[in-house]
Amino acid sequence: MKPMNDRTLKKRSAYWRGERKWIFLRRILFVAVILIGIAALIGSYSVLRGVFLIKDISISGNTRLAADDLKNIMGIKQGISLLGISLGDLRKRLMRSPWIKDASLRKDFPTRLQVMIKEAVPEALLDYNGNRFIIDNNGRILDELKGERTPFLPVLSNMDPVRDIDTVKEALRLVEALKKKDILSKENLVEITATGSNGLTMNMDGIIVKMGIGGYDEKLSRWDELKKEIKRLGIKINYIDLRFSNRVIVKPTKEVIEGNPNPPRTSFGKGMARFKGAQ
Repeated sequence: MKPMNDRTLKKRSAYWRGERKWIFLRRILFVAVILIGIAALIGSYSVLRGVFLIKDISISGNTRLAADDLKNIMGIKQGISLLGISLGDLRKRLMRSPWIKDASLRKDFPTRLQVMIKEAVPEALLDYNGNRFIIDNNGRILDELKGERTPFLPVLSNMDPVRDIDTVKEALRLVEALKKKDILSKENLVEITATGSNGLTMNMDGIIVKMGIGGYDEKLSRWDELKKEIKRLGIKINYIDLRFSNRVIVKPTKEVIEGNPNPPRTSFGKGMARFKGAQ
């Protein structure tokens, strides 16, 4: 193999120097093109953000929450670009409110943000530690009731909202049965109390009704029939026990017992229309 002479080495060295310069220039050009492209995208985005400004925030589904309160919860106002907001973040903020059960949002280009919410519905008042809380049908606390004004809702008592959540939910099943029978609208006061192993007891306008656990539709049908009979006879009642499927136990008040030579508790079988031994 012939050794390279000085002229050949000089030529090759010049060639590599030129090639390196060209490679370097191409890299600089490539980087410059990328930077120009990024700058163009940023500029275009800035221009678009200045175009799609929110002029209308349309909120629907709210009956208890004011539109301004919802806007404050989202932390959004008119004049912000639709491109600069995240619908997912806005929904997360809305869902932090116990009064909101579900929410969906949509960007309606060029200038409108649509917000559709589903509010939680108050089902009962929970009386706990001297305070009353508004709760939904899952036992979740929506708000504390402040002041003397009380909404027309049944009251649940002797239940811890955390430790006794299963009992709270059981009581809410009874509330749902009362609503189905349209009893809540007919009574001025309905209070449901947890009584340990005896289940649930209701106070309906001063009449104590032992309900136990479950079977509320059937028990309330019996109660409706029995109430009509009690009203017809004018009997004052201490309590009524509906916990048993085959009979109803009625305990008259002390005044009735003292005027009756045979005063024991009265019971009658399911389906009997007469209140036995009451005359």
